[in-house]
Amino acid sequence: MNNKKSSPPTRRRPTRALVAAAAVTFAPVTAQSQLGSTVANPSAHALVQASSAALPNGAVTMRSYVDAGGTTIHEYATRTGLVFAYTWDGPTSPNLRKLLGERFPTFQSHAVTTDAHARASLHAGRVAQSDFVVEAGGRMRAYVGRAWLPGAVPPGVSIDDLR
Repeated sequence: MNNKKSSPPTRRRPTRALVAAAAVTFAPVTAQSQLGSTVANPSAHALVQASSAALPNGAVTMRSYVDAGGTTIHEYATRTGLVFAYTWDGPTSPNLRKLLGERFPTFQSHAVTTDAHARASLHAGRVAQSDFVVEAGGRMRAYVGRAWLPGAVPPGVSIDDLR
């Protein structure tokens, strides 16, 4: 007979509880900013930021975070905090309803493919309105896109420089 005592099962439960609590505490939180709004409370971003930086000319601040689907989203804001652009790249399409806010219904109703190659993909769309532009596309596990407000892009900043 083995006289070795095994640990009671209850000793493992606190470890599992701690792991579960840590997972909830450090789970990705989505940003609350939307295109055309002001940047959400910086303390809310502290939990989701992968990085934050001012672009070289100082007119733009970029915040990067990874959403629940693993997609990296870059949020671009002016010095005054106006969110004028988003770019994204990752395995899933971001929640465009959240990113575009009130502009999402227009994007949804006007989305058209940009070229023959894009039409081969079921996930491509482009909307170019006078007040906002959205380019989104990709295939499963490889989604890319960007959305911006042409009238809010600071002088000296090119949308093509935003990655």
